[in-house]
Amino acid sequence: MFEGHALAAGWEVNQQRTEDDVHRVEGLVGTTPLDIIEVFKPRVTRYAAYGQDEWNIDKNWSVYLGARWEGIRTDSEGTGLDNDAIAQPCAEPRRTNPVQVPGQERPPAAPCTDANI
Repeated sequence: MFEGHALAAGWEVNQQRTEDDVHRVEGLVGTTPLDIIEVFKPRVTRYAAYGQDEWNIDKNWSVYLGARWEGIRTDSEGTGLDNDAIAQPCAEPRRTNPVQVPGQERPPAAPCTDANI
């Protein structure tokens, strides 16, 4: 498309689920035991989208510009709980070393934290 430019874009969605069932019996000596079954089902869904432009100025110089948006949603349901959902979006700029030195890795991008929200 543009001479020396490499454009990239993408997205990612993943989800983690667990289910925890607890069966307990409670009671005092001489009374009928209380049979309690508790269920807890948390779910975490993570969404991300990004765009990046890599511009090779010459064989020794490259410039990178990109942006990434991330969102996380947590849902939980279970015995005695209201079904609850929390969503947190986060946008973060990406910075990299403008000069790629042969044999040297690029610095990692900062993770998306509450401070970025």
